[in-house]
Amino acid sequence: MDRVVLKKRAREQLGNGIFQQPWLLMVAACLIYSAITSAVSSYGSFSKNSIAISLGSIASLLLAGPLELGLTRMTINRARDNKEFNIEELFSGFKDFGNAFVLYLLRAVFVFLWTLLLIVPGIIKAYAYSMAFYIQNDNPDMGASDCLKESQEMMNGHKMELFIMDLSFIGWFIVGLLCLGVGTLWVEAYYQMARANFYLELKGQTDESGDIVDADVVTEDEIIDSDVFEDKN
Repeated sequence: MDRVVLKKRAREQLGNGIFQQPWLLMVAACLIYSAITSAVSSYGSFSKNSIAISLGSIASLLLAGPLELGLTRMTINRARDNKEFNIEELFSGFKDFGNAFVLYLLRAVFVFLWTLLLIVPGIIKAYAYSMAFYIQNDNPDMGASDCLKESQEMMNGHKMELFIMDLSFIGWFIVGLLCLGVGTLWVEAYYQMARANFYLELKGQTDESGDIVDADVVTEDEIIDSDVFEDKN
């Protein structure tokens, strides 16, 4: 998978310019997403009241899943169908609140549990589950656990590719931070579109053979190996 091509495609879908309307609309969506989740989390963090802290954490957990599904839907519709960005679509995930919430919760729990073993297994699991919301968007009737399972299968042999693509954005995020931090919103918009294109490319590869190969990731009951990023021969 050529990450240069995927990133080029993402820039084209954003209008090939940071002040083009598509890019600015995606920046606005990322800003709204970050503002809502950060504000809710901060409400609990800045309070010394244990009840307020608990309420902030619960609210953040309730909102994050539907908002992530909405943001995913925006990027996929643009990348696949060249659909114009619509900020209202960011909140479309609340129409499927239950599934989005459960998927976000399960993913967070599984990644957290694997992180307790060591940081690396947690990172690997995060990449294994990285396509879950894209899958849920395309299969709204699919259960959360099935979305996670299919994500693992889709990411078989591709986790390192996504990891390397993510690393290629580090320089851009540093530049964004140097622009008073505001520039990171433009980079985040670019990053989200690149990930959407990664999913579509990956889905095209799996659909081409008519099946998804068995996952190389270990099950939740097994101890993860250090070479799980790559296919096992």
